Amino acid sequence: MSSLLGNPAIYASAHVLEYWLVLPEKKLVERFANPQGDLYLSSQIIAFNTFIESRPELSIVVELSRLQA
Repeated sequence: MSSLLGNPAIYASAHVLEYWLVLPEKKLVERFANPQGDLYLSSQIIAFNTFIESRPELSIVVELSRLQA
């Protein structure tokens, strides 16, 4: 993707430990983790009908079903 918000490489190269890309039109969240250089070593697709938990040290939990309008 060309936008800043949709470009995980920018966040990985800045050492952002975890990056969530919310795709409301698809009712999905893509979570990127474990940055190395300008890449994330892992990614995961998570559906809106569940929840997403951040890295343990951040202690963030989002109930994705609440994002649906």
